Amino acid sequence: MLKNLFTDYLNEYLIKDYLRTVISDLASPATFLYLQWNIVCDEIPDLDYALDLIHSLEQALVLFYQFLASCGVITQKDSNLAKFELEQALELIHSECLEEVAADQIMQAFPMDNETS
Repeated sequence: MLKNLFTDYLNEYLIKDYLRTVISDLASPATFLYLQWNIVCDEIPDLDYALDLIHSLEQALVLFYQFLASCGVITQKDSNLAKFELEQALELIHSECLEEVAADQIMQAFPMDNETS
């Protein structure tokens, strides 16, 4: 059943009149990934799960750009640049997470005294 649904999606929706993708601007994959990260952060409280989702999306986008290069839609150089930009965006996301986790740990270790005397 899942295979049929996926096949129908590919054949009937994704390439019915033109190639449809989740990314609307092929020139800025890193921006797209970072914007998706902001959405995921708002929707998914589990940081590890959110990071896994973004990592999966980054890998899917890298493969998508490789596919576009193999079809001649973009050059191999553009595909490599997209991969580099996606990896940089993923590193930025990971560093932001580490900073946020470190800040939370500091706040837990040294709670602020909210009581007024």
